[in-house]
Amino acid sequence: LKNKNILFIGMHYFFFFFVIIIGIVQSQLITRNFQGNSMPSIWSLVLQSKNVTTWYQAVLKRPVFKGSLKHVHWFSDFDQTLTKSDTCTLVPQLFSLNDRWAKVTALYTKAYSKKVDLSLPFPLLLQAYDDVETFGVNMLETHRVLQGIPKKKVVALASTIDLRKGAVDALNELPLTVLSVNWFDNLIAAVINNRTTKKVAIIANHPLSNGDVLNGDLHRTCVTSYDKSWHIAMSNPIHPVIMVGDSLGDLHALLSSDIGIVIGHSSSLLSLSNRVFQLVPLSDYGLFVESSSLPLLYHAPNWDAILSWYHLNNHENEDD
Repeated sequence: LKNKNILFIGMHYFFFFFVIIIGIVQSQLITRNFQGNSMPSIWSLVLQSKNVTTWYQAVLKRPVFKGSLKHVHWFSDFDQTLTKSDTCTLVPQLFSLNDRWAKVTALYTKAYSKKVDLSLPFPLLLQAYDDVETFGVNMLETHRVLQGIPKKKVVALASTIDLRKGAVDALNELPLTVLSVNWFDNLIAAVINNRTTKKVAIIANHPLSNGDVLNGDLHRTCVTSYDKSWHIAMSNPIHPVIMVGDSLGDLHALLSSDIGIVIGHSSSLLSLSNRVFQLVPLSDYGLFVESSSLPLLYHAPNWDAILSWYHLNNHENEDD
């Protein structure tokens, strides 16, 4: 019996140390992946799992991007990144029948205030945010908020939507893919087509219809912050990724990208600065190499500043 106990204790300690060794090896492999081209490691993690904790640990270990900007994949949010204001809620505000929109707004606001606590540990915060965004879309469909709205009225709103300073130039000059949780890809397309003749890729949700009238359902393409990173990962980027966004809903993609640029002054997003990420002016790009244990994001006042920065750094890379 004594020998059996000794054998049991020995096996217990062997298993304990075996687990520790496996953990160390995995950690070393992850670290080694980030010493070279970090992009495949981050994007492969995004595709493998929605686990925010594992993904954020990988983001924290990734070194600051110092590579060439000669070939870059550009992605941008739409609402309040390219536009001056939120357009997603514009259609139901103007055209929703009865009190359906007011009811859904109240339900969403209650859920957001209850679950999205900015003091939560970051992985839990981002998961809570995505859960509430999914809940909001569920309620939009359940209460048939968009049902009965003519498609023509949605598209006609495009001429009333103002873009941020420099956004038109950015759409014309940069190979942008617009990545949005907006419910109306047709509205986004109309806004862009009214300003440029260049073909711009758009990834957003599509309102379903019966003939010329919306039926209340969505073809869901991009609902959460994770979805934005997933779509970037699915594009199989072989060059560095630059993501431009303005809000908490863009943060997953901003942190996943080689260069994340924050535009605007979202209070919820900026409140996480120095806790989840370090935010520095885009004009200081290249000066904060390995200066922080937090991942770097850059802040730009408008698209003119982003274009000036890109032209300057891309020109310097060509000179080198």
